[in-house]
Amino acid sequence: MIKKDMTLGEIVSKYPSSVNIFKSKNISGFDENSKSALLNKLTLEMAAKTKKINLEILLDTLNSSFDTYDADITAETREYKAGGTDVSGLLPCPVRLPLLEAFKEFDSDNPEIKLNYDLKSASSGSGWMEELIKKDNISEIPDIFISTGFELFFSQNLKNRIKKESAFKDKTGLEKYNKIFDNTDLKDPYGNYAMVGVVPAVMLVNPAELKGRKCPKTWEDILKPEFEKSISIPMGDLDLYNAALITLHSRFGYDGIKKLKNNFLDNLHPSQMIKADKLKVNKPAITITPYFFTKMLPEKSEMFVNWPKDGAIVSPIFMLIKNRKSVHLDKTVNFLSSKKTGEILSKQGYFPSVHPDVENNIKDKKFLWAGWDYLYENDIDQILDNCTKILTENTQEV
Repeated sequence: MIKKDMTLGEIVSKYPSSVNIFKSKNISGFDENSKSALLNKLTLEMAAKTKKINLEILLDTLNSSFDTYDADITAETREYKAGGTDVSGLLPCPVRLPLLEAFKEFDSDNPEIKLNYDLKSASSGSGWMEELIKKDNISEIPDIFISTGFELFFSQNLKNRIKKESAFKDKTGLEKYNKIFDNTDLKDPYGNYAMVGVVPAVMLVNPAELKGRKCPKTWEDILKPEFEKSISIPMGDLDLYNAALITLHSRFGYDGIKKLKNNFLDNLHPSQMIKADKLKVNKPAITITPYFFTKMLPEKSEMFVNWPKDGAIVSPIFMLIKNRKSVHLDKTVNFLSSKKTGEILSKQGYFPSVHPDVENNIKDKKFLWAGWDYLYENDIDQILDNCTKILTENTQEV
């Protein structure tokens, strides 16, 4: 749990993406030269007082964003099994525990596979997996990686490795994805990346704050001048935040991100968004939020879900599978991409599964995402860095 007497250095060290939240509150000093000198002396309470920010709200934002109230953010420690099948990953918080239970059952039923797995909460960050993927010796890399979002799997280094070494391959055997994605082209045409489901992002509308403005029908609508200082973006939810930036950039370029900057009002974690109509100040008219959080709206809330006509923004749940022959690896992949796993995602987390036999209970809804050509042809890390600078550093230049 983040406390008021913790230094900014402590917080940023444990939760690196908290930098985005601090910058959104105009708390600066995160360049390399000033980190050790400033961040390790300035407490959260001091920073809030200096910037005249409500400390209680800032604490709630940080703790909500990184699930620090939940101590169970890592899988239990297990004895390593030599010669086994290694699985590493980040699981979306709402479905992590049921997925772990199903995985433990699969492990127990298949002792010959010798599973070694480390499946952490998405809130713990992906830095540890980045180090694993970067290993030069392919034999030292886990057999399977699972993670949501774009940050981990689309670095230039990894894409070059996939292209030159054919290090990873989609071995799920799913020739066609669920019918709700028929018009989305989610399946990798090059056969490198696999996918098990998606985290959709929609708009949550506060009608009282529209103040005569028409409810936006598309993502392009929220970039219009009439929504100046009216949009909330979940910078603490890094996967959704990145998915929103990548998808909007793929459609509208940096010009669209600059328009989003002009319309940005505040950073709210999705758990706060569903109570946004109760805020005393900075009430957003539109909040960008994961679809599953909208299921937690208070019964009497006047806010409503707006599924854009051009589609909910997609943050895919990717699976990167080592390209090697192994019956045990194939059996593990089949489980992770199975209908059983897909139903856990869909029914317990409202994360639509790509498995063709899962009933996702989403009809006549579209999905919007960047597309494979965009992901393969662009430097995703650089684009995310440029977009974040536009949103957080008071600059229109990239």
